[in-house]
Amino acid sequence: MKLPSAVFFAIVLGAVACSAVAQDNLLSNAGFESGQKLPDGWTSTGAGAAWDSALRHGGGRSVRLNGQSGKTAQKWESSFVPITPHVPYVASAWVRTQSVLEKRGWLLVNTFDASKKWIRSYFIYKPDGSAAWREYSRAFTPKDGEVLAQFTVALRGTGTMWADDVSLSRAMKYTDGNGVLHIGGKPVFPIGLYTHPCKTDFFDEISQAGFNAVLPYTSVYLSPTDAKSYLDAAQRKGIHVIYALKDYMTPWRLDDPEVWTPRQKVVDVVSTLKNHPALLSWGIADEPELQGAGAIDMIETHSLIKQIDPQTPTSAAVSIPAMYGYYGRYVDVLMPDVYPIPHSTVGAVGDAVRAATAAGASSQPVWAVIQVFDPAAFGSKPEDNPRAPTYDEIRCMSYLAVVNGAKGLFYFCYDSQYKVYEHPEQWAGLKKIAGEIKTLVPVILAPPADLHVSVSPAEHVSTTTRLYDGKAYIFVVNKHNSPREMSVTICGEQSTSSVRLVDTQERIDLRDNRFVTTIPGYGAQIYSFELSQN
Repeated sequence: MKLPSAVFFAIVLGAVACSAVAQDNLLSNAGFESGQKLPDGWTSTGAGAAWDSALRHGGGRSVRLNGQSGKTAQKWESSFVPITPHVPYVASAWVRTQSVLEKRGWLLVNTFDASKKWIRSYFIYKPDGSAAWREYSRAFTPKDGEVLAQFTVALRGTGTMWADDVSLSRAMKYTDGNGVLHIGGKPVFPIGLYTHPCKTDFFDEISQAGFNAVLPYTSVYLSPTDAKSYLDAAQRKGIHVIYALKDYMTPWRLDDPEVWTPRQKVVDVVSTLKNHPALLSWGIADEPELQGAGAIDMIETHSLIKQIDPQTPTSAAVSIPAMYGYYGRYVDVLMPDVYPIPHSTVGAVGDAVRAATAAGASSQPVWAVIQVFDPAAFGSKPEDNPRAPTYDEIRCMSYLAVVNGAKGLFYFCYDSQYKVYEHPEQWAGLKKIAGEIKTLVPVILAPPADLHVSVSPAEHVSTTTRLYDGKAYIFVVNKHNSPREMSVTICGEQSTSSVRLVDTQERIDLRDNRFVTTIPGYGAQIYSFELSQN
């Protein structure tokens, strides 16, 4: 069923704010099984509220609302449960409807202050018409002062609505205000590989090297059963999966309701996999600006998925920086993919990531796609002098992405027209880079240090700082292909007499808050110093 545009936008806006997978249910008697005259932990309003044993989704009971004439709403409301501001939650319910008037069925969570004064309503959905049992859910994040919550099922006007197996839980998967994805309460920095086939025989090798994610292009063609088996294998090796659904976007215009359709495939796969712990994201588009996909295609794809799975973030790779803002608003995660070798410079990667972070909200994750391939494998002509990037270029592009705000890295590609594993020296170098980045993830995801760092000469240099575990870290990346001697000045309340090069622990002394160092061509170096205890 095609949803009205207003519904698409409502779901898009609600979903981009927080993607989440639920933990333990905060609601008591969420299946309405226990009680005497009424289900324990629930109160009713209106003559049409009833406890039903004839129709239920699970167990032996549900709650029913029989519509009444007039303006009074029939309601079932849970007991108040405590919630914490700025912590993401997921609310859901299974609902069945019969002849419900448009927008007269309500599923919502009301929030209150400590004195039980109402503050805000988070609408999960407004079911109407006649439909069999269906799950509706929504992720939301309470704001300041919202410390109590109450789950409400309501019906205004005629018709009948049933609800069962309701839930209100803390989120297990969510994006924080800095664009970092958290799973199971822990921040995740994806270090991933693109691959064409859905192979699993390389999971051991890549997980040992430091990779923790894959994006298999052909996952879209797996049956739901095979897809689950693939994710099961990934989970056993600590690998997260961006599940590609990109090929089921534009063809929806050609859906034939009389046959099995791409739309139904999306519904089946998302319904089967939505709670799988290895699922990282739904990849809904790959360079849509080059495929002729418009905003409505992105909205429909995102919205269809979010109706079934509001928890897992959607993602899209976009190659043209000028289009980041246009397409980025319709997905949860933006993946800029610029491939500068051989006709541009490595600095293009940092520029693209910076543009992507500027185009979206501060909470929108940006996962950079880094070139590994030789364009000749994709048809580039010999006169274009195609070549694969060198180890130094790949490492430099990786650090430029990090310095400019990337919260994840994916390398294109492990196995497609270009197969990096068929180039042993390059593959060994890429695995080394993945392991290096993995050891630095806690530092990369840490907040900036309260320092001002200036570099002279500043041309072709990118810098950033981090504060982690009592130390300040300074990242310096040389975007030029030749070594550069540079002066690094550190200004801030915290002073130091020396810094150490992180990889070698070499000590470098400062004079007047300044040290001099030489960074190799396409080099990236990290310096640290202990912060004094006041």
